[in-house]
Amino acid sequence: RGLVALRGADVREGERQALLKDAHGHFSAVHRALPGEYAAKLALAYCAEQVGPGAGPSAYELFRAVHARNPSHVGAALGLARSALARG
Repeated sequence: RGLVALRGADVREGERQALLKDAHGHFSAVHRALPGEYAAKLALAYCAEQVGPGAGPSAYELFRAVHARNPSHVGAALGLARSALARG
């Protein structure tokens, strides 16, 4: 459901924020159920990056958590770099 909401956010510009928040909710539930899973953490980080500050961990914190455990994970490294650039 989170992936479907993300795809909808790419296609339906007018509903983008609502769909991103919906995807964030689905990925957050998966992250709570499987806290050590990289895929759920990265998906949640991407949604947090797109939605902006809110409840829960920031995109930077999530990307950093994955990168700290596996520095060779390219998706985490790129997300961490985007987050660092956005933070200045």
